Amino acid sequence: MCTICNTTAGILKCQGCNLVFCRNDFDLHRAKLDQDLDICADGLNTFQSGSGEQYNSLELMLSDKINTWELKSIQKIQQEARQQGWAGHNDVYMNGKCSKNVNGYTSGYSRDDVIELILDCDHHPIRMTNIRSTKSYEINVDLKDCRFPWMLHLNLFHHETRIRINPLNVSRKQ
Repeated sequence: MCTICNTTAGILKCQGCNLVFCRNDFDLHRAKLDQDLDICADGLNTFQSGSGEQYNSLELMLSDKINTWELKSIQKIQQEARQQGWAGHNDVYMNGKCSKNVNGYTSGYSRDDVIELILDCDHHPIRMTNIRSTKSYEINVDLKDCRFPWMLHLNLFHHETRIRINPLNVSRKQ
């Protein structure tokens, strides 16, 4: 049912705010978002070309807007995300819940370790292998709890850390 006019015809869901609209109100919603983005871009342009007192007040205003947006985004991700994967302190995330030492996982990494991470979207496992230690861990993702699209989140703690993304050459049967 449309959030604005309560009609049930032509329903669309905004992926940004998760509100539901009819086609007409969805177009109005998008126009409002476009207008808000233009205002923000104008503020950024003014901020970049400003100086002195004007510069400082715009800097504070934009900084507040960015901080508010970032906080709201983080809260939304925390509410909706169903994390899957491995972290420091021997933490394993499955279906959004953190557990310790699952399937023997330990987060003992060393300098110059090479970590291979495979995301198999066809069969739904996530596999991580430490090439040096040959330790390998796998989590099977339940698509009911962690729907597509998946988002990859990496925490890189050392300034010399490097990432290389190599697509697998997988031949698919038609």
